[in-house]
Amino acid sequence: MWGAGHAAGQQFADCVPAANRLDFSANGHSSRLESNVTDTASHAEGTKATEAPGRPPIVVTHEGGVRFAAQVRSHVVHVDQPVRAGGADTAPMPLELLGVSLGTCIAYYVQQFLLARNLPSEGMRVEVEQHGAKNPYRVGEFAVRVELASPLSPAYREAMDRVVKSCPAHHTLELPTPVRVEIITPDAATS
Repeated sequence: MWGAGHAAGQQFADCVPAANRLDFSANGHSSRLESNVTDTASHAEGTKATEAPGRPPIVVTHEGGVRFAAQVRSHVVHVDQPVRAGGADTAPMPLELLGVSLGTCIAYYVQQFLLARNLPSEGMRVEVEQHGAKNPYRVGEFAVRVELASPLSPAYREAMDRVVKSCPAHHTLELPTPVRVEIITPDAATS
């Protein structure tokens, strides 16, 4: 049951891949509406996750120096390195985009939660801190703060905590996600 905000909530569901659709129902629980990916248990057993149908790959190309462009559907995202690392600092570093993905995903889910309950989202802000780790070099922790301009009831605070943790970026970072790499080169015999 959608309750107030159903039309906007339905519009939200229509623009999200089926695997990521959640029902932000008035009871505060988010539940999958549809799923086209392998469940967590199957994934942990080594079953290959289902790829989103018709979604083209993200294509990364070198633009010179240490700057790259990533083609994501009809969008281009640039990455660079800070000056101290040999870049021109014209764009975020690749690792920073993990925090961007997490923060914007959480912000979107929070905004939809508020919209479904006719609660104001103006002034909402999500901050993400990335704390580094070594051996190997990586992000060791993400610290996320969701700030709202209006108070929430205790029941809504608890529900929002569940919604925030249900965003696909959060799940991707929390659960083991295999990364398969294939190196392709021209055939040495034809070069």
